[in-house]
Amino acid sequence: MRVTCLLFALLLSLGVAAPALAQDRSRGRAEAAEAYLPTPNAIPEGFEQQRQYDRVLEETGITRVIRLYTRDHPEIPTDQHASILLSVAVSDSVEAAMREYQDVLAGLQDKGYGVTSLDGAVGEQALGTQWDLFPGTDHPKTTGLVHYRSGSLNISVQWTDDLDKPVLQWALSAAQALESREPLGRPHVSS
Repeated sequence: MRVTCLLFALLLSLGVAAPALAQDRSRGRAEAAEAYLPTPNAIPEGFEQQRQYDRVLEETGITRVIRLYTRDHPEIPTDQHASILLSVAVSDSVEAAMREYQDVLAGLQDKGYGVTSLDGAVGEQALGTQWDLFPGTDHPKTTGLVHYRSGSLNISVQWTDDLDKPVLQWALSAAQALESREPLGRPHVSS
């Protein structure tokens, strides 16, 4: 009877310990991801964080933190609308992060987006792409996306603005700022 009670107690403790350990790992990954997000004073002037879209997404072995910053209306394209969407994902291993990077690359290619290698510009592996949004409307926009992997991190920066703006350059500048933890401001460009 005593052995049965000890086994039962051990099984119960294992049943509690495993989720607690998983929660600790998940919390640690979320904290690591959030460390790469910009502070409020590091966001470009005129942009505001849209907290209603803040997300922490959990998958097996990965935690992803998402933030959206907009200028003007957060959901409707207007003359002044622009957005910066950030995703920071922390994987349990470098191998898992490398698989995620390859999944992002394949997903973009499957959607027909032309992908450019940005290796050497940021992180250990990096890619960039650009596409138009809202064509044929009064407020067409263009989006530049930079995705990079560094160790067990995958970071995406998606910058959306007017068609004539260098959004891919701005997304790359923001990705480099995240990597070095500097403000996300745009590089100087003449209008």
